[in-house]
Amino acid sequence: MSATHERAGDATKRPRVYEVKIRGVASDLVRAEFDDVELWEVQGATWLRTDGADTAALYGLIKRIEMLGLVLLEVDTVDMDAVDADVSEHPAPS
Repeated sequence: MSATHERAGDATKRPRVYEVKIRGVASDLVRAEFDDVELWEVQGATWLRTDGADTAALYGLIKRIEMLGLVLLEVDTVDMDAVDADVSEHPAPS
């Protein structure tokens, strides 16, 4: 296996912070289902933020969204430095 391929594999396993946007305001059921991530609402949409997830965890989150019949609108990777400074492209929960 080449060094380039190893580095690419490591990149998919490295924990990252993801923000996922779903359509609509989260019901109590949705809030209960996603109690393992930060959740907040902005202008008729709900944002979920992971806390250091790898690619497999992100796909698991997306699968949970689909299983609940929710509409996935957007997935973003958040700069860890921005999260540490409590700054994000999207407004964080208060």
